[in-house]
Amino acid sequence: MNNFLNLQQQPIPKQFINHRQVGCDNRMDYYLYLPPGCKSNPDFLVCIHGISRNAQQQAEYYRHIAKRLHMPLIAPLFDRLHFSGYQRLSSRQTNHRADLMLHKVINEVARLTDAHSPSLHLVGVLRRSAIRPPFCPVSTHNG
Repeated sequence: MNNFLNLQQQPIPKQFINHRQVGCDNRMDYYLYLPPGCKSNPDFLVCIHGISRNAQQQAEYYRHIAKRLHMPLIAPLFDRLHFSGYQRLSSRQTNHRADLMLHKVINEVARLTDAHSPSLHLVGVLRRSAIRPPFCPVSTHNG
């Protein structure tokens, strides 16, 4: 177990999309991309996959936007076993709450990047809807 904790504390290589788990919790995997200069940015780009659960492809797709904006990119993977109903919040959920696990992911990345109270920019590709891919509500305009 100490080896795993030491691995978690090692610097994360930039320029690559890294596959990670939340601390010692094997229920939640996520992909992380830390572009150069992102330590000075308090904003996170979070891309949520659809029902195909293609988090890695989402991370690859939005990586160039994260790099251009110098934002850490987080792509959580809500697996079918633990997060079958990740798209909705309800009191009748039988699996784990995806929103609470996403908070764990964001807190972990905030610790890794020394970000305090990061702003989140949620993106994703929606299918079977009026919104066509890519839907990306990220703006570099301040104000």
